[in-house]
Amino acid sequence: MSDTNEAQAILSEMLGTAEKVAAALASLNPEILGNKDRPIAGVAGIDDAASTDLTFIRSAEYAARWPKSRAGAALITRGIDVQADDHDQRALIVVDSADHALAALLEAASTLAPSEPADPGLHPTATIHDSASIPSSCFVGANASIGPNVKLGEHTRVHAGAVVAAGVRTGEHCTIHARTVLMPGVRIGSHCEIHPGAVLGADGFGYIANPDKSQGFIKLPHLAGVTLADHVEIGANTCIDRGKFKPTTIGSHTKIDNLVQIGHSCAVGERVRICGAVAIGGSTTVGDDTVIGGASCIPDNVTIAPGTIMAGGSMVTGNLGGPEPFAGYPARPISASRKAMAIQPLLPKMRDKLNDVARRLRRLEDQQP
Repeated sequence: MSDTNEAQAILSEMLGTAEKVAAALASLNPEILGNKDRPIAGVAGIDDAASTDLTFIRSAEYAARWPKSRAGAALITRGIDVQADDHDQRALIVVDSADHALAALLEAASTLAPSEPADPGLHPTATIHDSASIPSSCFVGANASIGPNVKLGEHTRVHAGAVVAAGVRTGEHCTIHARTVLMPGVRIGSHCEIHPGAVLGADGFGYIANPDKSQGFIKLPHLAGVTLADHVEIGANTCIDRGKFKPTTIGSHTKIDNLVQIGHSCAVGERVRICGAVAIGGSTTVGDDTVIGGASCIPDNVTIAPGTIMAGGSMVTGNLGGPEPFAGYPARPISASRKAMAIQPLLPKMRDKLNDVARRLRRLEDQQP
């Protein structure tokens, strides 16, 4: 991971002027409207930007905020109109996608910044078992622990205090950040990144009642591991449990945020995005290209269809899927969820009216001969 301060300094140097920004994005065929010599020294959100900042306009909502923004220039998605009369002072850099252009700038700065550590090698305080296979292109940091029969791929980095337990395998160009724990049975593809404090391969949460209650519960052993495909990123302090009979699997290019819990034997597909604080019960299947909003909860043994979108805080109660995003408790199509939420504040008055109608009906019934 590139050093943050170095990356920011390089980004500032890359920017310089609106024309220089456009030059850095030459492969995206940018078009400059306005003052191409406008000085640019940083990047910021449209509401927080200073006069020397570059911002971005990705939608009509952002375009409506541009006249009040102090930003000196903006990346703007082609086809979006802005209402402003200061084009001679500020600059708009028109591209097919403002988000993709901003990502390209940030990636360029990150790539140019020096990595830490810059050179491969084994720190003298690292504990490395004699049977471990570690290519000379790898880095192992201070107080890291590499167990028996571990095999690291070329150019993989294991940072300070990380634990890579017996038999773990990684592909090439992986980054295992500080204090990460990879338990036995973990298999990681190439170009994966595991952020600090994540734990992969801990026991699944499986217990059954003990006939002798004084002995507590009977723990169910989980014999399988965790398998990550290529280009997977796991957030800080996320936990992915090992499978019971088959591995817990995470598909290629899937991105998982911080503080996520994924239970034993789950099968998470490709290009899935899981936001922070999501909990997924064991043996659940999450289809390709699914998006799960933060703090959502999915029980065990359900199937989420490919392409499903779930708003933050969704509470799933069964199999889910469909063309419309889902939201609410229970999770249902967002149009139905919004109607239910709109009705909720009215329920007390509706109850009072219903009780009043019931009382009147009883009086009428009592008056009948």
